[in-house]
Amino acid sequence: MKRHLYMLLILLCCTVFASAQHKRLSKSVIDSLQRMRRMEGSVGALRFKQYEHDMGAMFESDTARTVRFPFCNSGDNDVTILKVTTTCGCAVASYSRQPVAPGDSGVVSITFSPRGKAGTVDADAFVYTDTVTDTPSAHLLLRGNVIGSDEWDYLPVQMGTLRLKSSSVRFDISRKGVYVERIVCANVGIKPLELKSAILPSFMTFRTEPAILQPGEEGDIVITANVAPMQFDDACNRHFKIVLEGVECRPSQRTINVEIAYTQKRTER
Repeated sequence: MKRHLYMLLILLCCTVFASAQHKRLSKSVIDSLQRMRRMEGSVGALRFKQYEHDMGAMFESDTARTVRFPFCNSGDNDVTILKVTTTCGCAVASYSRQPVAPGDSGVVSITFSPRGKAGTVDADAFVYTDTVTDTPSAHLLLRGNVIGSDEWDYLPVQMGTLRLKSSSVRFDISRKGVYVERIVCANVGIKPLELKSAILPSFMTFRTEPAILQPGEEGDIVITANVAPMQFDDACNRHFKIVLEGVECRPSQRTINVEIAYTQKRTER
């Protein structure tokens, strides 16, 4: 009887140990632990200058971008990087296979290719060394936003990094008052856009909503015409050109045509 109890106890211990081993090697658990450790530093002797890099906005058609993650060996023994694995085929790691002596430094480079990866970038890289072979010694993270090449097809007019629904507006005027026309637009570049127009008729104003278009953000160009002080009739429509400032292209390529059309004969005095 005692022998059977003893064998049952051994079997139970082995089961618990195997279960613990399985959990310890679970990738989801390792990923979770590494996400917490990233803010505290590496596991082991390697210390990285940064563990997370924001690449900002980029186009899907852009060339691959390489981010460098410098590190140093803060321990007392040589450290060799065995491998660096990534969670996305769009990110490829490169590093030296030579041992890093105590006090020496090195670099892990991650090259990210945006092609076919439109949307939010969240690519992980796990660094394995000979000091801790079964779990990562460091967790590196690339963040960013890839603007798809077909994302702005509904805005066919292009002025540098500004896309617009139309490059012209028409005001149909029948009486004095304030008239407002809008053009849907978007910033398809990687830098904020603040649009202005230096030369406008005295009765017209120009603004955007929002005032500054962030990369990848949609908004409105708002053109307002106050016809109260104007004298007009339907015999002669008026045409104006608004040249945008804040967009990097030739003036002829950043011009909005404005037409004021009078729908009935009327003279304001």
